[in-house]
Amino acid sequence: MIRAAIALAAALLLAATPAAAQIAPPSCWVVSGATGYVMGATAAGRYAAWWCPAGIGRWSRVILVMRTDYTLKHPVIPPGAGAASVAEAYWRANVTFNYTVPGSNDPALLELCDAAYNASLDTMPAWRVATNGTFVDRPAFRVSAAGVRSLSSTGRATVGAPCDCTAIRIIEGRSTYCQTAPSMVAICTNP
Repeated sequence: MIRAAIALAAALLLAATPAAAQIAPPSCWVVSGATGYVMGATAAGRYAAWWCPAGIGRWSRVILVMRTDYTLKHPVIPPGAGAASVAEAYWRANVTFNYTVPGSNDPALLELCDAAYNASLDTMPAWRVATNGTFVDRPAFRVSAAGVRSLSSTGRATVGAPCDCTAIRIIEGRSTYCQTAPSMVAICTNP
C-alpha cells in the first residue's frame, strides 16, 4: 500500500508520486480546484483527504491528519492574509515530525494516514478515454511488458470508456496513455 511519506500532526501531505511526497503547494490547500473531499475519524484522531490537479492529466492526494490528543496551535494571522498564507502559518506552527526520518514513526499518525489514504481511493477522479474531435473512438496502441507503446495504432478505444491508469500510465509530452484493454493503451484524461 502506498503511504503518504510525510505525516504530521495537523499537517498537510501530498503524495506526488508513489515513491515521493512533499508538502502540498498552496494551490492545493482546499482553496481552489480540489475535488473528491472526504473526512473521517479513527480512535487515533481525525483526517481529511482530497484530490487536486497537479499538471496535465495528473492529480495529487492531499491529506490532513490530527491525533485525538494533539492540541492545534493557532498562529497569529495578519489581517487580510490569503487562504494560502493562513494554511502555511498553520503548517509552520504545527509540524511536529517527518515520517521520512528514520525512527520518527508515530503509530497513531500512521493509522490516520492509512485511513485517509484508503478513504480517498474511491474519490479519485475517474480516468476516461479522451475525446477525439467528433469521432466516437480514438486510436489504441499495443504496449510491451516493459511499458513501451507501439508507434502505430493497432486498435480503437471508445471515447469515454474507463482507463486503468494504475496498471499502465505512459506520459508523452502533454498526453497520458493508460490501459484500456489488456496490453492496449489510449490517450486518457480525468476531469
